[in-house]
Amino acid sequence: MPDLPSALAGVLVGALATFFLSILRFRVEKRWEQRLHAYRQVIEALHHKRNYPAYLIDVEVEGRIQDEAEIKKLADNKRVANRQIELAISQGFLVLEDDVQDRLKQYQNDVGRYPAALREDWFGQIDHDWGLADACLKDIIGFAQRDLNKATWWWGALWKIARKAKAAL
Repeated sequence: MPDLPSALAGVLVGALATFFLSILRFRVEKRWEQRLHAYRQVIEALHHKRNYPAYLIDVEVEGRIQDEAEIKKLADNKRVANRQIELAISQGFLVLEDDVQDRLKQYQNDVGRYPAALREDWFGQIDHDWGLADACLKDIIGFAQRDLNKATWWWGALWKIARKAKAAL
């Protein structure tokens, strides 16, 4: 039978390890939630940026009359989306990876810059803007999947090791 001081020392070590691992888990989960929130905002903004030209394309292709209220709503959403993307670029270094910020900067630089063949083609410009927003959206979704999965897999492995170590004590 182990003596009392060594048993207390073992319990104390186990309690401290549990305490510090739970603090680490809280910080990792909080950081993951911040990343998730940032990716959600960027993805939502890109959806708004894509919806505006998509509506104009649909109206043009189907030959419908444009609904001014719908265009105003989509244009307002597009302006808010521009601000969200600019905010993600300027504050993204806190939670987003560098390649995400670089992709958003590239998107912002490409929007409104049309190849020479499209300079006089309104429909081509709208289609070009939609394509840029769609490509950026797909890239950001891929970055989010990679980044958010990367942030969680190692935590599960660390937690299994900690439980095994605690059980061994």
